[in-house]
Amino acid sequence: MRDVIFPLVAFLTLVGAGVTASADELADFKIIGGNSIPESLTGKPGNPANGKDVAINLKLGNCLSCHQIPALRDQTQHGNLGPNLGGVASRLSEGQMRLLLVDAGIAKPESIMPAFYRNEGFHEVMPRFEGKTILTAAQIEDVLAFLMTMKTGDGKMIDGLSGNEETEPLTVISLRPNKGSDLTKVVSGYWFQDRRTREIFDDDFQNPGFFVVEDGEALWTQAEGKAGKSCSDCHGDGEAAMKGVGARYPVFHEPSGKLINLEQRINLCRTENQQAEPWNWGSNELVGMTTYIRYQSRGMPVNVSIEGPARPFFEKGRDYFFQRRGQINMSCDQCHGQYVGKWLRGHKLSQAQTASYPHYGLYFSKMDWTHQIFNHCVEKMRSPPPEYGAEEYVNLELFMAWRGMGLPVETPGVR
Repeated sequence: MRDVIFPLVAFLTLVGAGVTASADELADFKIIGGNSIPESLTGKPGNPANGKDVAINLKLGNCLSCHQIPALRDQTQHGNLGPNLGGVASRLSEGQMRLLLVDAGIAKPESIMPAFYRNEGFHEVMPRFEGKTILTAAQIEDVLAFLMTMKTGDGKMIDGLSGNEETEPLTVISLRPNKGSDLTKVVSGYWFQDRRTREIFDDDFQNPGFFVVEDGEALWTQAEGKAGKSCSDCHGDGEAAMKGVGARYPVFHEPSGKLINLEQRINLCRTENQQAEPWNWGSNELVGMTTYIRYQSRGMPVNVSIEGPARPFFEKGRDYFFQRRGQINMSCDQCHGQYVGKWLRGHKLSQAQTASYPHYGLYFSKMDWTHQIFNHCVEKMRSPPPEYGAEEYVNLELFMAWRGMGLPVETPGVR
């Protein structure tokens, strides 16, 4: 490959950060052989001590999210999506490592490593990050200097450095995926949790999500709105009337010509039948009612339809799942398809199955719901998140439910 001159730009990390440089401060660099930038970006060597600080910093390099680094054993929960960096300086040249820090996609287009020195060519970037950078040229050189100190090590993964692996044999239950799925087998997120989390889900008396089920049950018989009606006035006993309903959403709604999810169906009932105001996304009432209705399908297989008028929405949801986006330039598939079972810092990556939602999240001690989690991931990519209930999210919800077809509804799950 001929030598190429590129504008030097910077990028941000998986956990995101503030901006430290703007496009008009960037230099040029020369790529040699398609895989190396031999010359320093600043014209002088970097500082390895500063580079260590940048590598550890969650808002700068955040290298431990994806890499085991034996030199940083004092840090906990190393990731293992990327290679172990022990001995990296004996395997790669300084120029090769500099290029990987600047933009690994130049040498490896399929790479998921953030381009730390690039500011263009991304899909749907948050406006406040457009044309902005995270690492300065000096910080790139500092991290490189730190990596150049790692001359010993074989690069093999080290047991116990990335996460709390199971010590006892674990029999994982899996299903055959739908034809055309990216998955080779369908596995519930339950099997990606640690033993203690699984035990909490297995015991309904320990599962905090059942308090929310009870909240929804109380709302079922509560008269609302100008019509003075309750859900039970129209549907009768919730346990019988809602059995299987939660397992088949999202569905195509013929009157509106749109795809709707369960939360939107609940709010349609409120506005049309109860003549009441719709509940806010994430409110205790909407989450409670959604959890109660989904619970009536617990143990039943997820069974959404993607045929007929639902098909175009399904295709859009599939496209959204596989589209790289934001400054991080990653897709849903890259974490939850290609790297399933790997550790992203302290988080073991699952297939992102939705059969457990709404589920109780132990980390924040509250219920999590699908569009909230979608927002979390999209924001981490430094991409502008759609509104809750937006077509993009409902389409994505349908695709992800189809991707997990046959899994038993777990609501309220525990994660």
